Amino acid sequence: MAVDCITCKNYRSSLCNNCEFGDRVLENYYELALSNEIEKRFLENLREQEKSLGCEIISREPDEKLAKALKTAKELVTISPEQPYPCVSRAEYLVFCAGEDLLKATNGYLFCEIHCSIPSELSGKNIVYLENKMIGLYPGSVFWEKHMVDSLCEVNRKINFSAVKTEDIWYGQAKCLIMPDATLRLNKRFLEKVLNVLGKDFEVAYNDADRHQAVVFAKDNIRIAVMPMVE
Repeated sequence: MAVDCITCKNYRSSLCNNCEFGDRVLENYYELALSNEIEKRFLENLREQEKSLGCEIISREPDEKLAKALKTAKELVTISPEQPYPCVSRAEYLVFCAGEDLLKATNGYLFCEIHCSIPSELSGKNIVYLENKMIGLYPGSVFWEKHMVDSLCEVNRKINFSAVKTEDIWYGQAKCLIMPDATLRLNKRFLEKVLNVLGKDFEVAYNDADRHQAVVFAKDNIRIAVMPMVE
């Protein structure tokens, strides 16, 4: 049985070193912690990761539209507060790149673009967080900041999502998207995030001849590219 150690009552205690869910196979000391303690740990871990980026902190009145776009982007790319990026330890995936009228974010598997109003002083900046009247900016550059959805894939088909059939596969960890002329497999968790953000009525664009190309979901001011799972 796999467990998330951060949810354990004994997380980072002396029992961690002797637990079977650690590096050594010994005894099971896992015991579910209280929900408020788990939430506190998630936030502490996220703050540790943000701190590792050496953010420049500026004071600014919060912009409602930008704050909403940041919240949406974060919802899409964050797996969970303690693991904002899957499989790889790159703190740069905590960054949100702001253009003149575009906010971009990625976790390496899902890439989103949100068109919104960006204050001129934040245009071209890499935002890590916006809380109350404080904004954390990453002073460096990230390797993906010039990427765009159009550069990630070459789509040649567009249909409404209502025309797509879905089917659980791989022990419910993935979704099979059955298009009129192609079948693609996506991480189920990523697809659920897309559906939560876009709702029911949106467009799906894909390449019917190349299963390695990203699938693009679009509605209003949001475009989301999700890399498929390939056997």
